[in-house]
Amino acid sequence: MSTRVLGFKDYVKENLGKIMIFFGILALIPGILLLDAFGTFVSTFSLFIGILLIGYGFFSQVGLFSVTWRSINGVGTVLICVSIGFFALAIVSLQFQIVHAEPAVEIFRGLVIPFVRLTGTRPFVYLFALGSQIGVVTLAAGMALKIYSHFSR
Repeated sequence: MSTRVLGFKDYVKENLGKIMIFFGILALIPGILLLDAFGTFVSTFSLFIGILLIGYGFFSQVGLFSVTWRSINGVGTVLICVSIGFFALAIVSLQFQIVHAEPAVEIFRGLVIPFVRLTGTRPFVYLFALGSQIGVVTLAAGMALKIYSHFSR
Protein backbone atom coordinates (compact mmCIF):
# COMPACT_ATOMS: atom_id res chain seq x y z
CA MET A 1 0.00 0.00 0.00
CA SER A 2 1.66 3.18 -1.14
CA THR A 3 0.42 6.62 -0.45
CA ARG A 4 1.41 9.41 -2.75
CA VAL A 5 2.33 12.62 -1.04
CA LEU A 6 1.26 15.60 -3.08
CA GLY A 7 3.61 18.52 -3.29
CA PHE A 8 2.44 22.09 -3.28
CA LYS A 9 2.65 22.33 -7.07
CA ASP A 10 0.52 19.20 -7.50
CA TYR A 11 -2.01 20.44 -4.93
CA VAL A 12 -2.39 23.78 -6.72
CA LYS A 13 -2.70 22.06 -10.10
CA GLU A 14 -5.40 19.74 -8.78
CA ASN A 15 -7.41 22.44 -6.99
CA LEU A 16 -6.78 25.48 -9.20
CA GLY A 17 -10.47 26.13 -9.85
CA LYS A 18 -11.34 26.13 -6.15
CA ILE A 19 -8.38 28.39 -5.35
CA MET A 20 -9.41 30.86 -8.07
CA ILE A 21 -13.01 30.92 -6.83
CA PHE A 22 -11.79 31.48 -3.25
CA PHE A 23 -9.55 34.40 -4.23
CA GLY A 24 -12.30 35.76 -6.48
CA ILE A 25 -14.69 35.87 -3.54
CA LEU A 26 -11.97 37.52 -1.44
CA ALA A 27 -11.54 40.14 -4.16
CA LEU A 28 -15.29 40.74 -4.43
CA ILE A 29 -15.70 41.50 -0.72
CA PRO A 30 -13.78 44.83 -0.71
CA GLY A 31 -15.33 45.65 -4.09
CA ILE A 32 -18.81 45.35 -2.64
CA LEU A 33 -17.96 46.97 0.70
CA LEU A 34 -16.30 49.97 -0.97
CA LEU A 35 -19.10 50.35 -3.50
CA ASP A 36 -20.60 53.82 -3.39
CA ALA A 37 -22.62 56.07 -5.63
CA PHE A 38 -19.59 57.66 -7.29
CA GLY A 39 -17.30 54.69 -7.86
CA THR A 40 -13.73 54.27 -6.66
CA PHE A 41 -10.73 52.72 -8.37
CA VAL A 42 -10.19 50.18 -5.58
CA SER A 43 -13.79 49.00 -5.73
CA THR A 44 -13.78 48.81 -9.52
CA PHE A 45 -10.49 46.94 -9.69
CA SER A 46 -11.59 44.57 -6.94
CA LEU A 47 -14.93 43.83 -8.62
CA PHE A 48 -13.26 43.30 -12.01
CA ILE A 49 -10.63 40.89 -10.65
CA GLY A 50 -13.22 39.09 -8.49
CA ILE A 51 -15.57 38.51 -11.42
CA LEU A 52 -12.72 37.25 -13.61
CA LEU A 53 -11.34 34.89 -10.97
CA ILE A 54 -14.74 33.45 -10.11
CA GLY A 55 -15.59 32.96 -13.78
CA TYR A 56 -12.27 31.35 -14.66
CA GLY A 57 -12.33 29.25 -11.49
CA PHE A 58 -15.76 27.95 -12.39
CA PHE A 59 -14.56 27.19 -15.93
CA SER A 60 -11.59 25.34 -14.48
CA GLN A 61 -13.85 23.32 -12.19
CA VAL A 62 -16.09 22.18 -15.03
CA GLY A 63 -13.11 21.24 -17.20
CA LEU A 64 -13.36 23.92 -19.86
CA PHE A 65 -9.57 24.30 -19.93
CA SER A 66 -8.86 20.63 -20.58
CA VAL A 67 -8.73 21.08 -24.36
CA THR A 68 -6.07 21.08 -27.01
CA TRP A 69 -5.32 24.76 -27.36
CA ARG A 70 -4.23 24.59 -31.00
CA SER A 71 -7.62 23.52 -32.25
CA ILE A 72 -11.04 24.97 -32.98
CA ASN A 73 -12.12 23.84 -29.52
CA GLY A 74 -9.22 25.80 -27.98
CA VAL A 75 -10.13 28.93 -29.94
CA GLY A 76 -13.70 28.58 -28.68
CA THR A 77 -12.41 28.32 -25.11
CA VAL A 78 -10.30 31.46 -25.53
CA LEU A 79 -13.26 33.37 -26.97
CA ILE A 80 -15.48 32.34 -24.07
CA CYS A 81 -12.81 33.49 -21.59
CA VAL A 82 -12.44 36.80 -23.42
CA SER A 83 -16.20 37.29 -23.22
CA ILE A 84 -16.05 37.00 -19.42
CA GLY A 85 -13.51 39.84 -19.40
CA PHE A 86 -15.77 42.04 -21.51
CA PHE A 87 -18.80 41.26 -19.33
CA ALA A 88 -16.77 42.20 -16.23
CA LEU A 89 -15.73 45.47 -17.93
CA ALA A 90 -19.37 46.20 -18.73
CA ILE A 91 -20.44 45.60 -15.13
CA VAL A 92 -17.80 47.79 -13.50
CA SER A 93 -18.15 50.60 -16.06
CA LEU A 94 -21.60 51.40 -14.69
CA GLN A 95 -20.16 52.06 -11.25
CA PHE A 96 -18.69 55.50 -11.95
CA GLN A 97 -20.84 58.58 -11.68
CA ILE A 98 -19.94 62.26 -11.87
CA VAL A 99 -22.13 64.48 -9.72
CA HIS A 100 -22.56 68.19 -10.32
CA ALA A 101 -23.90 70.47 -7.61
CA GLU A 102 -25.84 73.48 -8.83
CA PRO A 103 -27.19 76.16 -6.52
CA ALA A 104 -30.92 76.69 -6.98
CA VAL A 105 -33.64 78.79 -5.44
CA GLU A 106 -37.24 77.80 -4.85
CA ILE A 107 -39.84 80.45 -4.14
CA PHE A 108 -42.86 79.22 -2.25
CA ARG A 109 -45.54 81.70 -1.07
CA GLY A 110 -43.10 84.54 -0.96
CA LEU A 111 -40.50 82.52 0.94
CA VAL A 112 -37.14 82.12 -0.81
CA ILE A 113 -35.64 78.67 -0.15
CA PRO A 114 -32.07 78.19 -1.36
CA PHE A 115 -30.86 74.64 -1.92
CA VAL A 116 -28.37 72.65 -3.94
CA ARG A 117 -29.55 70.52 -6.84
CA LEU A 118 -27.45 67.43 -7.56
CA THR A 119 -27.32 66.09 -11.09
CA GLY A 120 -25.41 62.98 -11.97
CA THR A 121 -24.01 61.58 -15.19
CA ARG A 122 -22.40 58.24 -15.88
CA PRO A 123 -19.47 58.95 -18.20
CA PHE A 124 -18.64 55.32 -19.00
CA VAL A 125 -22.04 54.09 -20.19
CA TYR A 126 -20.53 53.66 -23.65
CA LEU A 127 -18.13 51.10 -22.14
CA PHE A 128 -21.10 49.20 -20.76
CA ALA A 129 -22.72 49.05 -24.17
CA LEU A 130 -19.46 48.21 -25.94
CA GLY A 131 -18.37 45.61 -23.36
CA SER A 132 -21.71 43.84 -23.31
CA GLN A 133 -21.99 43.79 -27.10
CA ILE A 134 -18.47 42.46 -27.62
CA GLY A 135 -19.02 40.02 -24.75
CA VAL A 136 -22.18 38.62 -26.35
CA VAL A 137 -20.50 38.33 -29.76
CA THR A 138 -17.37 36.59 -28.42
CA LEU A 139 -19.46 34.30 -26.20
CA ALA A 140 -21.68 33.32 -29.13
CA ALA A 141 -18.67 32.79 -31.40
CA GLY A 142 -16.88 30.73 -28.75
CA MET A 143 -19.91 28.57 -28.10
CA ALA A 144 -20.47 28.10 -31.86
CA LEU A 145 -16.85 26.99 -32.32
CA LYS A 146 -17.10 24.57 -29.39
CA ILE A 147 -20.35 23.11 -30.74
CA TYR A 148 -18.84 22.82 -34.22
CA SER A 149 -15.75 21.14 -32.76
CA HIS A 150 -17.91 18.71 -30.81
CA PHE A 151 -20.03 17.67 -33.80
CA SER A 152 -17.15 17.54 -36.30
CA ARG A 153 -15.40 14.70 -34.44
